[in-house]
Amino acid sequence: MSLKKGSFSEEESKYIHDNYMDKTHEEMGNHLNRSKSSVSSFCRTHRLTKTRTQLKLTVELVPYTSFESNLRYTLSKDDWDIVRKNTYKRYNYQCGICGKSNVVLSAHEEWDYKVTDKKNKEGIQKLTNIICLCNDCHMIKHIAFADELAGQGKLDMKKLVQHFLDVNDCSLDRFVLHYSDSLKQWEKQSEYKYKLDIDFLKTLNLDLNYYK
Repeated sequence: MSLKKGSFSEEESKYIHDNYMDKTHEEMGNHLNRSKSSVSSFCRTHRLTKTRTQLKLTVELVPYTSFESNLRYTLSKDDWDIVRKNTYKRYNYQCGICGKSNVVLSAHEEWDYKVTDKKNKEGIQKLTNIICLCNDCHMIKHIAFADELAGQGKLDMKKLVQHFLDVNDCSLDRFVLHYSDSLKQWEKQSEYKYKLDIDFLKTLNLDLNYYK
């Protein structure tokens, strides 16, 4: 299976899909024999081809300060099981992004990070939805974890990136741009500490011990 290619050469494309994880513009530029500014310029020039909101499947890098700040660490196992099973039912046991069915599914939390106090570096981490995802879409969301699995030989990163390209009907360039944007957003969001807001759960009308 070969990745769809944009303006990068075949050699450059191979480098990107094999080694993009943890690469900044400067590191990527060094490996491609390009300057940091030229890679950054490429990203700026092509960024308008598709915005984050136009992509069906996106990377969601959890801020460093919010590691372990999620429902599975906040709720009891019984409560999480109720939420998880309700999510599968709400999405008719299909992936909420690519539509796959009859596959292993996961309940994925979607969060909005809002700064409330720039001076003290504080914000709100608000739960906005819980979506049902197939393993491929879920791994794209948690692509840092996917990269760890790929490094252990437990996951084919090339096929995973191809899934991103297929779902979004885009080129490898677009994936690189989106990942670059996601890294920048992650760096900014990781400067703040967030308080959890999980009031979204109340809209599901579930019988959770958390609220008793």
